[in-house]
Amino acid sequence: MATTVVSHCNFSWQPIPAASEKQCLRNGHTPFSLGLFPQPKSNITKVKTLNSSIQKYGNFNGWKVLGFLHGYSEIGLPKSELVAGGSNRDRVPMGYYFFLLQRTGINILVDTGFKSAHLAETFGIKNHLTALEMLKLCNLSSEDIDIIILSHGHWDHIGGIGDFPASKIIMRTDEYEWIKKIHTQFMHKPKYANRWCNKMGLGDPKHELWANGIQKSSFELLEKASSNGRLTLVDGTGVFEVSKGVWSVGNGSHTPGSQSIVVQNDEHELISLCIDNAYLYENLEREVPIGSCQSPSNNLAFIHQLIEKSDVLIPGHDIKITSYYDQLENIPGVFEIKTKRIMRERNALGKRDWLENIEAFEYFGDNSRAKGSYGITDEDVRMLYLNTNSPLVMKKANKVSNKACFQWNLSYLREKCSDNVVIVRTETNRLLYRQGKRVPIEKMPFGRYATQILEEQKCRTRYYLAACNIKKALPEVNHEVYIPSFVKKVHKGPFLWVAPKGHYEFCHFDPDDGLLIVLSGKKTVRLFPPSHLDEMYPNGLGSYGRTIQSQVDGIGASPNLQQYPKFENVRGYETVLESGDMLYIPAFWWHQVCSNEMTLSINIFWGSQSFLHKVQHFPDVRKCFDYWLLNVIEQNRFFESFNRILANLKNQIHRFLYNTWGEMISLDFAEELAEGIMKYLLESMSSNDVFFVNNGDPFKHLPPPDEKHTQRLKIRGLMHRNGNGAQVKSRQL
Repeated sequence: MATTVVSHCNFSWQPIPAASEKQCLRNGHTPFSLGLFPQPKSNITKVKTLNSSIQKYGNFNGWKVLGFLHGYSEIGLPKSELVAGGSNRDRVPMGYYFFLLQRTGINILVDTGFKSAHLAETFGIKNHLTALEMLKLCNLSSEDIDIIILSHGHWDHIGGIGDFPASKIIMRTDEYEWIKKIHTQFMHKPKYANRWCNKMGLGDPKHELWANGIQKSSFELLEKASSNGRLTLVDGTGVFEVSKGVWSVGNGSHTPGSQSIVVQNDEHELISLCIDNAYLYENLEREVPIGSCQSPSNNLAFIHQLIEKSDVLIPGHDIKITSYYDQLENIPGVFEIKTKRIMRERNALGKRDWLENIEAFEYFGDNSRAKGSYGITDEDVRMLYLNTNSPLVMKKANKVSNKACFQWNLSYLREKCSDNVVIVRTETNRLLYRQGKRVPIEKMPFGRYATQILEEQKCRTRYYLAACNIKKALPEVNHEVYIPSFVKKVHKGPFLWVAPKGHYEFCHFDPDDGLLIVLSGKKTVRLFPPSHLDEMYPNGLGSYGRTIQSQVDGIGASPNLQQYPKFENVRGYETVLESGDMLYIPAFWWHQVCSNEMTLSINIFWGSQSFLHKVQHFPDVRKCFDYWLLNVIEQNRFFESFNRILANLKNQIHRFLYNTWGEMISLDFAEELAEGIMKYLLESMSSNDVFFVNNGDPFKHLPPPDEKHTQRLKIRGLMHRNGNGAQVKSRQL
């Protein structure tokens, strides 16, 4: 067997020409074996920490790091397999990835994904492409891959090695010996393989997956690579430098010889590809070991070292990875890994590049997408964007649907609904409106408003038809509205928006997922993630309406940084929507809209299937949700009915959120929210409160709860911002 075996060591690099490095890799050697770098010695002490053996290189043109999502599974795996202490009943959606490292003509592949269509079907993996098929989308062939680093031996990481017959393969000796042992013990015992697969809920894999996640065909391909000198085994569990700026790090204890990869990229960052030594962001953020590992304590220590050393951490199977990084243009599922885009420190605000483009794809709806085509289906939308709370532009939706709304114009709507009374917003050209602090309204016939716009009357700039409920105000055309199939639970709407050219809508966030569909005209939309709650200067608690508005004006041009200095730290996204385009605006994302020309659009407020999960488990979303809920509390605080709300606060919250979203939250979550609200009210209590007492606990003197469970907690909306209703004193947290 012509297998090269090296031991890990601590060494320093000597610079060599890129061409020499490329040549030695092509010839099947490591730089060490050719004497270009210090030879590792077997008696060198084992490396125990990453800090002593991985150091950034100065003046080094590092690696470009690309990630490839080559399939995903909605059913995923039980959480107990992925996170120690997780429930066996909860299943977590899974993304299946491999990675490509590129520098000066050198290509290193980290894992090869899997090929088996049967296993994809067995695990419920959708949109599966092989590693080679995805690389071809990037104009790369198997001959372009110089080195393959195998993180470990499981089927979904090494199943594609047969497509790269000339590439050098590197893996850990312990992993190879483990695979070999399984092969020796169970190769002739198919019944054992079937029992193992049935235990995992996989059924009969027809001997493709025959024991402990190891494929028989994968081992045979490793043996073939070994026989022709392409396999290099790395002894030990420390750090091994594969090529300058690329280190393999064992052992994360997922398997006996599993390894993660640390890469220095072209922005001088250390990126850790954790692979299965940390399945999810949850493993890294909560610093909790994976559920499926050899040693939880060793795995946790390994995770701690990666966190301490790395600038960027990439888990092995988290479906959210793609939403954090810039996708290559026109290639779905391929993304470049740098610092998370939502965390990048942006340039001076005066430059346009502080606003990045929102990801955009041609929309195919329910239609299946052909392999390699540049578009997105409803399944893609749900898994890659709805579940991760990430915005998305869907182009050419008018080609998918034959609904008549895509043919609407203002003349047609005036003819159909001329006498229908609608509510329009007025004084929309004033600063208080642009800050969301005052929204005066007026009733008028739809035909009158449409005429103002069509005839370009001077008064048109003062009025704005916004959030016009089509079902109630324009029932004649309600049947013509298009609602995509991924919209499962409508909270409010659909609504019609008719904006004159140049209209600026105040920046705000909604407590619902939103879908904006442009029917005619053109809109510029700017989005800001929930993580920027403080930097967006929300109006004080108690401001009326369903939304939370930002006080920052002129976002698309020149915001006042002297008045709002923290806004300078905001990073945002921008897109221009044209006729037939749709924009998914995730719940609690700030958005500001300008009309480039007279525009007709529809929007729908709704909740995806993972809506409550995002509210409860996404920290930035939860922070915005808490602010929104306290705002509703403040809207009700000075009404006489507030004491009755407090008397049964947990049930009031439960009923309020159900009527607002159609989502049934757990009583435990309602109780958690009620405790937080009570604490807030005690800390901010004043003599103006209806529950105020001079001494003692004010909540002991509340009236008895309503027997009929009447919902008293409610949103005080546009009529109150128009000047009617209680006068509420704004509060800041």
